[in-house]
Amino acid sequence: MCVTVGDTLVAESARPRMLLESAMPVRRYLTPEDVRTELLEPSDTTVRCR
Repeated sequence: MCVTVGDTLVAESARPRMLLESAMPVRRYLTPEDVRTELLEPSDTTVRCR
């Protein structure tokens, strides 16, 4: 699995974790080792599970 933004490769993984829930799109989670974290920027966006 490759993640790109424009022409820039941001992450590449052969082992993404996939979350499957009824009536929801598939979500894929990557380990930090598979992500080029130096390309990431802080965001005010947050996510919370209920």
